[in-house]
Amino acid sequence: MSIRLTPRPRLPSFQVCPQHTFSRGIRLPKKSVGDDVNVWLKGPGSVYEYPINGPNWLSGNRTFPFPMNPSFKPPAPISDKTKSELYALYMRDPAKNSVRALSELYGISLKRVDAILRLKGMEQSWVKEVCSS
Repeated sequence: MSIRLTPRPRLPSFQVCPQHTFSRGIRLPKKSVGDDVNVWLKGPGSVYEYPINGPNWLSGNRTFPFPMNPSFKPPAPISDKTKSELYALYMRDPAKNSVRALSELYGISLKRVDAILRLKGMEQSWVKEVCSS
């Protein structure tokens, strides 16, 4: 008894690059909707390629992020290095390096220090979870 295999119909071929292949085997052509971002990054977005000290708002203004709302002045972002230092100091001696002490030492609000410590603690627990499994 012989089994006769019928050839599959050929699908149209696309030029595919590895970045456009997904885990389910879905392949996208090289040109996709997000490619406009690359055009922006090569044009007006090129000024954001290399980081600078201090805030670097998209509006181009160094003092406030939204040109139509100059009264909104959010606190400057805190680097991950500083957040890690805060967490390490707190974990080394929570009595000496309390939230209030760290707030005064770094000049950051109590709520912000508390949030940083909680988020860093959550990050550490996730890292332990991933590494242990």
